[in-house]
Amino acid sequence: MDPEISKDLFQWPVSSGFDQAAFLLYDPISPGDPFGSMMIHNLRDRGIELPGALSHPGKSEIIDRFIKYQWSGSPTALRIDEIYEKHLSDKERARMAKLEMLDEMEEFRLLCSHYLVSWAYRGPEDVWSHWSMTLP
Repeated sequence: MDPEISKDLFQWPVSSGFDQAAFLLYDPISPGDPFGSMMIHNLRDRGIELPGALSHPGKSEIIDRFIKYQWSGSPTALRIDEIYEKHLSDKERARMAKLEMLDEMEEFRLLCSHYLVSWAYRGPEDVWSHWSMTLP
């Protein structure tokens, strides 16, 4: 998404006076490393642009964006590989490993390290506390 459009989207709940709101995002990250650069190039070849990936290339930038726009309730960002390794059971990872598309686990992990899920909220913590993930 164009950074100016995402700025408006981030500001809308705050400027509209919502006391309680939550954001959940799925973003590509690390466009500057060799894999990320190739990923951006391959998507461009298919007519897909990811301007947000270039303006917010990593976890810290994404969390900083939440804070900048007053999403102060525990902004969190986890790469998909972190979720896979730390938040899925051994049984679920074994099930996933058997899927045909996951023949090459290193490639899967590399791909997962280039996407993250992030979230934050506005409002009383007790309303949103169930959104947290406890890291082992």
